[in-house]
Amino acid sequence: MERYIAQEKLKLNPAEILPRTSVQSRVSNIAPEVIHAAGSDRSQATEAGAVASSRARAIDAEFAPKSEPVRIGIELEGVGTVQTTWEKKSHQRMMERDEEENFHDVFKRTPLVRSKSFDEGVSRGVYIVPEDVDKTYGTFGPAELVSAPHLLDISSLNHLRHSVKKALTSGDSPMRGRTQNAVLHDPRLEPSDDFNAAQMTASTRWGKGNMTKVSGSLQTTMGVAVSNLLSDVKNSRIQTVELLIGDPEKRQRTRDLLLGAICIEQCLTRTGGPLEAYAPQSEGIRFAAFMHLVNFFGPKEKAEWGKDSFGAHFKGGSSFVGCGVADSNDILKLALQLPGTKDKATLMTEIVAKMEDNGLSEWVSKGIASKKFNLEKMGQPGLSMQTTQEDWYSIPNFLQESKLYTVVESREKTSNLNQKMVEFLNGNGDLDSTRLHKYLSNITQHSK
Repeated sequence: MERYIAQEKLKLNPAEILPRTSVQSRVSNIAPEVIHAAGSDRSQATEAGAVASSRARAIDAEFAPKSEPVRIGIELEGVGTVQTTWEKKSHQRMMERDEEENFHDVFKRTPLVRSKSFDEGVSRGVYIVPEDVDKTYGTFGPAELVSAPHLLDISSLNHLRHSVKKALTSGDSPMRGRTQNAVLHDPRLEPSDDFNAAQMTASTRWGKGNMTKVSGSLQTTMGVAVSNLLSDVKNSRIQTVELLIGDPEKRQRTRDLLLGAICIEQCLTRTGGPLEAYAPQSEGIRFAAFMHLVNFFGPKEKAEWGKDSFGAHFKGGSSFVGCGVADSNDILKLALQLPGTKDKATLMTEIVAKMEDNGLSEWVSKGIASKKFNLEKMGQPGLSMQTTQEDWYSIPNFLQESKLYTVVESREKTSNLNQKMVEFLNGNGDLDSTRLHKYLSNITQHSK
């Protein structure tokens, strides 16, 4: 059972605002997320059902990063249809009511039809989820093929390709021609809530379409080293962004926000800065600043395609706890209250000047100079677009060799990552698992 760290505000005295000496020392004993059909949490690499907690968990709850391997997963649209019936008439009625969107949010994240390897819980295999459709959602609609989060190594990449090919082309795949059951569970609600207590059971058959090769309707999600994404070296940031995002304008917007986050971190952690004591955790502070900027400059209202605003969907946690900076999310707020600390207005003037000195585009520097930008919101939970745009949990940031990683979904078919994955999964040319692994590792692994 997973143990989640509560995100209640800590009532600390200023003297208790202490940095952690080691990122690794903050690793909690949280078991790795395990994917099952009867659940609806998201994994590191793809959004799937996780073991349901015995208690409800708020969607903005985040916990400290733990050591995990880097993983990769895919989602592929246009793979046919799903047809679902419900075990009981009461389940059908609950599906049709869906007054609070419990059903909608959970159903689209539930593995309805699963490969044998996926059901064995070995971080392999693929499964089918429904895509959104207006009138027949919950009974019939387009299907999407999703992979379990595979380890980013040569052997697991081969397993990923095999699972996708078998699902799309093999006539004897266990995913074909038989109905599978899945029980819906909403982790946002208590087990005793009517929705969870009903044990809504979906019986689903996958009607495979004509797709036999992977197309441009693929999205890839993987772990990315924060040290590359927010590197002091401009070329490292450019390479990482060009891997994840295809659209030139969205690439530039993301690079601007990354540089803006670096400027914010440098002002906060320099000598005399409010977070000077946390300078060893600069990567976590940078990522928290970046997620704050993404939230501030992203869609102000929940939008149907809000997560596409920057070309990549940054799914990681936004809080100081979730970014591995400290055990409290209020360190900045409390530090700004300490005697001798610069007031917020002076600090914001310095941050804007830092951005201008680094040649950052005015849309960022002038944007944060507005009264609407609240620096104290930085490092708070719930700023991920996964939460603000999809009303769901962010995917936990994690550690690899004590270095911080986050989880990013490449959304565009023109991104280098998705193009490489299409080529690899189709087995085209010379792009085998060894070359793909080397290509991805050079860009996504921590720069030593």
